[in-house]
Amino acid sequence: MNLFKDLSWNPTAIYGIDFSGALYAGRKIWISLAVIKGGVLEIRDCFRGLSLPNSGKRLHDCLMALVTFIASHKNSIFGLDFPFGIPCKITENFGCETWTGFIFSFPEKFSSPQEFQRNCKQFFGRREAKRTTDRESHAPLSPYNLRLFKQTYFGITEVLYPLLKNASACVIPMQEIIADKPLILEICPKSTLVKEQIAHNKYKGKSKEHLGNRRHILRQLTENHVQIPKNLSRLILEDTEGDALDSIIAAYTVGKSLLNPTFPFPAGWKREYAIEGYVYR
Repeated sequence: MNLFKDLSWNPTAIYGIDFSGALYAGRKIWISLAVIKGGVLEIRDCFRGLSLPNSGKRLHDCLMALVTFIASHKNSIFGLDFPFGIPCKITENFGCETWTGFIFSFPEKFSSPQEFQRNCKQFFGRREAKRTTDRESHAPLSPYNLRLFKQTYFGITEVLYPLLKNASACVIPMQEIIADKPLILEICPKSTLVKEQIAHNKYKGKSKEHLGNRRHILRQLTENHVQIPKNLSRLILEDTEGDALDSIIAAYTVGKSLLNPTFPFPAGWKREYAIEGYVYR
């Protein structure tokens, strides 16, 4: 059986990106390149963000390079693992009626990740709110959670905002697909592993158990028609933080999403997706 066939849209390349809002994001961000050939998702490369042209270890340098990289790949599709929005109760309070309006207002509303998180906490109180898609996809964290708020902030302000400002990409399903522009969608590695019923606990770490769990996930992916060269498998297993593996899962998620006959729209469309964003899995 060839799984990756009869796609709703066949891009030139698929990129899975494990994102980071850390100071030295160039070391933390991993990018996997995949193509679909003969019904198989072939992983062709896996590398750190600092390897991008004109990139570097520091966050701003790496994200500028990432934006340029995405914009230059016209017929490709990118899956990134940071929240593309926040609960719509906040955006509606801002007076934003559309997701695009929210993105354009975001840098003005929040001058720092800390201000973003503080405002969300003040709005919702002690309860940590999630988007509709977060609850449905079993995403583990709220967009402004302590472990995620910097990724959300920098992902929106330094990746999505400049791409939208320059009309360099289409972010789905909130925007229409335009020919000759790269597509961007939101993914969550854990959500994908849950949906695919792949054991996902404790694969980030240095112990033998962590290594064994990374090996198990890779094995499950290969059984799901993902082809990974031995040299890249070693690289992925040796990355003890699990970021390289997450970028592979991101690429796989994009490939699986393309199999949906209603792509780019999810089944059971809800109005919240158009404002909050949607997690493909």
